[in-house]
Amino acid sequence: MKHRGYQNGTARGGARLLQPTPSPQQRVLTRGLEHHQAGRLADAEASYRQVLAAEPGNAAALHLLGALANQCGQPQAAIELISQAIRIEPLAASYHNNLGVAYQNLKQFAEAAGCYERALALQPDHVDALNNRGVVLQALGRLDEALASFERSLKQRPNSHETLNNIASLLTRLGRHDEAELRLRRSLKLKPDYPEALITLAGVLMVRGQHAEAEPVARRAAAVAPNDARAHDMLGSVLRWAGKVDEAILSYQRTLAFDPSMATYWLNLAGALQVAGRTPEATEAYRQSLGLDPNAPVTHSGLIFSLDLTPGAAEERRAERIRFNERFGQVWKQQPLAFANAREPERRLRIGYVSADFYHHSAATAFMPILRAHDRSQVQVYCYSGSTTFDAVNVEARTLADVWHDVAFLTDDRLEALIRADEIDILVDLSGHSAGNRLPVFARKPAPIQVTAWGYCTGTGLDAIDAFLIDRVVVPPEDDHRYAERIVPVPSTLCFTLPEDAPPVNALPALGRGHVTFGAFNRLPKVTPETRKVWAELLLAIPTARLLVKTGPQDSPSVRQQLVDDLVAHGVEPERIEMRGPTSRTEHLAAHHDVDLILDAFPHGGGVTSIEALMMGVPVITLLGRGVSGRLSASFLTTLGLAELVATTTEQYVAIAREVAARVPWLAEQRATLRDRVIASSIADAPAYTRAVEAAYRDLWRQWCGAQATA
Repeated sequence: MKHRGYQNGTARGGARLLQPTPSPQQRVLTRGLEHHQAGRLADAEASYRQVLAAEPGNAAALHLLGALANQCGQPQAAIELISQAIRIEPLAASYHNNLGVAYQNLKQFAEAAGCYERALALQPDHVDALNNRGVVLQALGRLDEALASFERSLKQRPNSHETLNNIASLLTRLGRHDEAELRLRRSLKLKPDYPEALITLAGVLMVRGQHAEAEPVARRAAAVAPNDARAHDMLGSVLRWAGKVDEAILSYQRTLAFDPSMATYWLNLAGALQVAGRTPEATEAYRQSLGLDPNAPVTHSGLIFSLDLTPGAAEERRAERIRFNERFGQVWKQQPLAFANAREPERRLRIGYVSADFYHHSAATAFMPILRAHDRSQVQVYCYSGSTTFDAVNVEARTLADVWHDVAFLTDDRLEALIRADEIDILVDLSGHSAGNRLPVFARKPAPIQVTAWGYCTGTGLDAIDAFLIDRVVVPPEDDHRYAERIVPVPSTLCFTLPEDAPPVNALPALGRGHVTFGAFNRLPKVTPETRKVWAELLLAIPTARLLVKTGPQDSPSVRQQLVDDLVAHGVEPERIEMRGPTSRTEHLAAHHDVDLILDAFPHGGGVTSIEALMMGVPVITLLGRGVSGRLSASFLTTLGLAELVATTTEQYVAIAREVAARVPWLAEQRATLRDRVIASSIADAPAYTRAVEAAYRDLWRQWCGAQATA
């Protein structure tokens, strides 16, 4: 019989006899074992209990009854029964193995590992104990030892499709996807419909970005194991990353119907709901996941990200950041801070950038200009990339780094050790609470100075992070107390470089059409119900106006249709709304040719989206929010002398948009001059902006060196 383990591993126990049991109980015990192996568990239990009634100290019967309890989901009873058997027969390796399986089922991995070690001390070639030890060592983070144990098990049983899958799962975790796929193909050749191998293979293909290949594998897994929550969960993940968010949500919901007790299933559903713009539901799913596993920083970050998209949740956002810091951010205070960095104030600095977005992503648009413009006589650039997408941006980022590390599959322990070994002077977080962040590593303070900036600049809440690089429009001095980090002003929140293939600015569309076309290019999850209501009010106030909505790659058809339905429900004629789907970056920028004025979402407004619009000659109407995510557009507009487009109430937002839409000559003038003004500003002057950033780094470094000298 098979006992399923954790960490994508399969643990094997055994209902078996080590030696004949003396008569008269031998035949009863043998009959019970036959029932057990045939799946007649009630009959097997009756036989084992009959033996024990006549012979309470029968070790084989105690062991088999314990194995049966394990199989029936009663690991604590299994521990008691098998422990009794071991006290009677301490040299039975299989007893220790099955005791380990019971502890493993309780997720008591250290105790399980001890049992497997004892089994192997008695029988070094015990194939199940070798496999099971690999599973628990993997759960304990001892990955190299786990792989060695799996390989020893496979050597004893070369055609074990289960062990092959366990090895493949571990190789996947180590980022060795090519080797993993070879093991999985071999496992599936041995057993074509083995669900675990199909699930793992779908995951490998998904991580590689091979969504077309991953989807049929994931669908096959769900078909051959229709009642297996893991199969539906993997199918949901594959569908989500293939852009089929609606189907993904349904698949995740099926997953939870089978097993609502797994925190990761709720987390995956939350992520899909977030992409679909169903923010209240996403927030609740994050809370469900966090309730099941309060010690999951990725889930807590997801909750914070969701709250950042929630209107009127400013205090809740701040409170959750405080809780995050209390729960996950205090590691650095539990150990003495010792750094080997040379304390020389004016030497060349080692700057480490940590991000999961070193690929074609809006976050990369914000920090890549700085990587390009760094003065290499002053700084040495280290990049710690959590990206699993390898495209032209990723290739360029590698060339810009003096030292590059792929760290997506590194544990926090290993990443911390790597950063310390590199003797990074200033470690920069580029992800905040967005997906793929490594904030738990920052909580260990592996570098003397730690900074957050650019990628998702809303403040982390971690007191282990020393500085937050941001401009004073986004965070005015009176708001400094809201942030755990010290505010270090820079000329602009983001630095943007116009892509070489950006299309030229065209003439104002309204001049030829006779009506104004508003544009909305934010990700749809940002377009809250309140935003939709205000947009509808504006369109109703200008009966000739049109709205063009340009959506992102993961905005599903139903999400797009829901936006149209919401606007229509407020009285807007559907023919006045044009929806466009995802395109290439160049085509995305060219879509600005068809709009006269951009409407920003709220409370989470545009960042790169707004800069792109301004570069294409299109002014942006924005509502000044209370937090960072609601002030980025206001920052850009203020820098460009367009503060008149920043509203402080929804009523003012509508009034400004109506007034500006009527000023067609002014819009035409902006169309003709905005790009040049942006390029001439601090927003797009990458060398000047980067010199300011380097000056901020140098000031922080001097202060640290001075503090160390007086310590």
